[in-house]
Parts: sequence; C-alpha cells; structure tokens
Amino acid sequence: MHPPPSSNARARHHLLIDGRCLRARPTGVGIALWRLLLGLEGLLREGKAEGWRVTVLRLAGEMASPAFRRRWEGITHLQIEGITADPESHPAGDLWLAARLPRLARSLGADVLYSPAFLSPPRACGVARLVMVHDDLLWSQPASYPPAFRYYLRAGTRLATRRADAVLFPSRDAARRAGARLRIPKNRRAVLPHAVDPKVHFPAPLEGREPTILCIANAERRKNHEVLLRALGDPVELPGGGPELILAGFPESARDRLAELRRTPCAVSWHTTHLPEDRELADALRRAGVLVLPSRGEGFGLPVLEAMACGTPLVLSDLPVLREVAGEAAAYVAPEDAEGWRSEMLRALEAGPEVRRRVAIGLERARRATPERLARRFLRLCERVV
Repeated sequence: MHPPPSSNARARHHLLIDGRCLRARPTGVGIALWRLLLGLEGLLREGKAEGWRVTVLRLAGEMASPAFRRRWEGITHLQIEGITADPESHPAGDLWLAARLPRLARSLGADVLYSPAFLSPPRACGVARLVMVHDDLLWSQPASYPPAFRYYLRAGTRLATRRADAVLFPSRDAARRAGARLRIPKNRRAVLPHAVDPKVHFPAPLEGREPTILCIANAERRKNHEVLLRALGDPVELPGGGPELILAGFPESARDRLAELRRTPCAVSWHTTHLPEDRELADALRRAGVLVLPSRGEGFGLPVLEAMACGTPLVLSDLPVLREVAGEAAAYVAPEDAEGWRSEMLRALEAGPEVRRRVAIGLERARRATPERLARRFLRLCERVV
C-alpha cells in the first residue's frame, strides 16, 4: 500500500512511524497508535495534512495475516514498509534498533521519526525524533515487571528520551511524573492525549442494559482486581437479578494470577476473558451497566475514554490521571476502599439522575477526542521539531 503520487508530489516533509507494536492483538500502546494512524489517514485523504507524507514500519510476518488485511484494508494514504526485526527478539531486535533503524530512517528520506520510547534507537539518527512515554509505571509500580526486564526498559527509556527532540505524554499527570523521573526539561515535554474511533465507539441508551460490572484491565497486580471481589463479598440484590462481574484482559498465560483471585471470596458470578477486538469491546461497553477501573497506577486509562464514548457509567480509582481524563463524568473511590467500591458500583447500576448527568458529561468529553483532532495536534508537534 502506497500513497497516491499526487500526495507525494505535494509533500514537504516525511514522517516515519515505528508501528511494530501494532500486532494482531495490540496492547494499549498499539491501540493508541492505531487511532493516531486513523487520524493521519483521514487528514491525508482530505488533503489536510499540511504537506506531510507518512510511512509506517510494520512487521513483515504480520502483514501477511488475514487480521492485518482486515484492519488495514481502508488505509490507502499511509505508506507501509515491511521489516523483519521483531523488537521482542533479543538481541537481534536490539541490534537492529541501534544500528539499522537510524540508517533506514535516513535512506527513506525521513524528516521525523516517531516511536514509543521502548522502540526508539538509543543513539542519534540524523533525523528529528519524537518519542512517546506512556507512564512512569517502571518506577512507581516496579512489581509489574520482571526485574531484568524492568532495568532494561528503564535504561532504554532514559537513552531514548535523552536523544529525543520532544517527548510526548498522554496526560499532564504522566508528563509531570515521568518527566520529573527522567529529568526531561519542561520545554521538551508535550501532552498528546489518546483518541477514540467514533465509527466504533458510539453511545447506547442506559435503558435495557445488562446488570454487568465490566473491568477492562490486564492481569497485572497493579490493576487491583481483588478490591472488586472483596466489594462483592456479600450477596447483592437488584431488581433485574444479581450483577455479573467481567474481568476483560486476561490471557491464557495468566493462570497464576487467576488462581490468586479465586482465593478471594465473592458472592456474585464473575469470570475473566481475553481482551477482545475494538468492535467487540465497544459492544461489551454498550451492554454493560458500569465500567470500573480500580487500578493503583495509570498513564492515561484508555478504557475510560472508550466507556465515555459509549455512554457507559464510570466508577474509577481516585487517581489524578483518571480525574484528568474523566473529570465530572465518573464517581471516584480510593483504590483500597472495598465498601466505597460496592456502594458506587451499585449506584451506577441503578442509573439514577446523578449517574445520567455524569454520562452526559462523558459523552461531551469523548466527542472532542477524535483521531483527526489527535492527528492535527501531532503534526503541529512534528512541525516544531522539523
């Protein structure tokens, strides 16, 4: 897939994006990047990309998969460059990152290279560089990472941000916390919030929803699933029947974590599931009575934005970053306050006037978080470093 010749003829600058985190089942980092690409595709299609052309690096092996073709079939204005160096292959991926990626960026005539910090080369590239640091969890929640991997990522992040012309963060809270830890001068920090796809994330009425408590979070301990089980340790009576708790984001490999959770008494029916595709997840949000996020640490909280766009009530951990994302659209509870979680979850399921007021606020906030708006803001940052 290549951009139309007329698009290339008008381009003054060339943006190269390392998209190797866009896998068949991408993590939150990959999902956030995909929505930026959707915005860039829309701007290029409408001739509003201010003279930019965009190339995305993808893993060649995944480009041949049916999932890749389905996801990318509508992308016609982004050029795709297939490469074989998987960043998860050590040391081959590390050597390619350090030696070959800078050379590739120059050979493609890139003016700007953009990547997550953990995929950014540790040395100078000869082109302007933007890197994204999603959070400070490597330092604030160290137990979420195996020790060797944690130290490896910390070192790589420090080197990447030291070499970058600008460092992006998804929230002001992440910019403050991670920027201070990495000693990044304030004039090199920029905030680039995430977006939702309005074609996928659109609202559904509260009437007729299932009495489902949905938690979208991976199996890490910092996600604090136990507090939800403790909060529902006593039986719950609702007019439409007892609620069901769904923990979405548990891969098959999380058996040990699941065994830990099963030792916590809970009086309601609950189960785990893998993290579905965007459309399946949006459908689940439109059916759910409430989205909960009891996490002890986040860099943004992408499910919060998605839930607001789907008109789903929110009960969240009382963290500065979640207040920044949701504002008055959510009820907030201290992460370890099981009684507070129980009270607010049941209040959300009842969908009274206060809950409906919060949903309306969330819908208005989510309407502003479009991929095109994100892409315009991103290109302005690219112009700065060029």
